[in-house]
Amino acid sequence: MLVALITEVVEAGNRFKIPVVAPLQQLSNGILLNFAPTSETIGRQLSRLADKLLRGVKPASLPIETAEFFLGINLKVADTLGIEVPQYLINQADYIIR
Repeated sequence: MLVALITEVVEAGNRFKIPVVAPLQQLSNGILLNFAPTSETIGRQLSRLADKLLRGVKPASLPIETAEFFLGINLKVADTLGIEVPQYLINQADYIIR
């Protein structure tokens, strides 16, 4: 639902000066921060696991794993909202929109 309405959520956030933080890869659409795996990461993980299953590995024998998360920051949005993003957070970001 968030994906379908992200434009409206971001517009409302901007109107009321509320930063939008979401687990979506849509920093360019006005989200201030995101912390989530990329679609590519999830796709590679899914295809690797599907390959194992199709080769006959029993699902119960597969270990539980999580995808690697990436931090993205949109500094243009931060500037628009009057938010100063700490340098230590910028240093940790994997993706930055300036």
